[in-house]
Amino acid sequence: MLKKLVSASTLAVGALFLSASIALGAVTCTNQAGVVVYGTTYGGGQLCVTTAELQINKEVFNPNSKVNKFVDNITLENSDTRYTFAPGEEVKFKLKIKNTGNAVMNKVTVTDTLPSFLEPVEGNFTFDITDLQAGQTVERELKARVVAVNRLANDKSVFCDVNRAEAVSGSLKDMDTAHVCAEKKAPGELPKAGATDTFAVLVSSGVLGAFGFKFLKAGKAVQA
Repeated sequence: MLKKLVSASTLAVGALFLSASIALGAVTCTNQAGVVVYGTTYGGGQLCVTTAELQINKEVFNPNSKVNKFVDNITLENSDTRYTFAPGEEVKFKLKIKNTGNAVMNKVTVTDTLPSFLEPVEGNFTFDITDLQAGQTVERELKARVVAVNRLANDKSVFCDVNRAEAVSGSLKDMDTAHVCAEKKAPGELPKAGATDTFAVLVSSGVLGAFGFKFLKAGKAVQA
């Protein structure tokens, strides 16, 4: 699953592939005076440093009794950790927005986009953070709910997609996703065996084109 990708169009040199959770930094350049020795100038020119980096992390709460915590993704591959949400059941998400640079971000706009089978219940799914200090992390929890069974498509019983969160501050952008599944079942009922026919959602959900080319975030494995 694609998670934490960074836009290739904004890289300064070539097609640099990033595997870590790094957003684009705002760059400040200053002119440096050179040293003149016997009529020849040494050094000088422009010195450019990254002054801000924006990072967002998205997690979903897995109610499976063997997990019972926030994870990066919930999938159906591992019978010990799989979980599908029933119609009317609440789904909890956690957002962590961090300024990993060394300059204050005056305004960060966060937008959380739910898949079609979820509806918002609690929390602001679009909000602003003002004066995000260097090194500061802001956490928010959001609640959604699986829509009523009569609003789910009739051609399948299991629905999987990604919940996408985006943070923007000026020219800085970062995006993260959390994979989640719903099933036509009673609340608390375990997923049916073999209900793994839903992983083609990454393309249909638009993750591949959300911010251009992004690469898998290091250390962020799919919760099997």
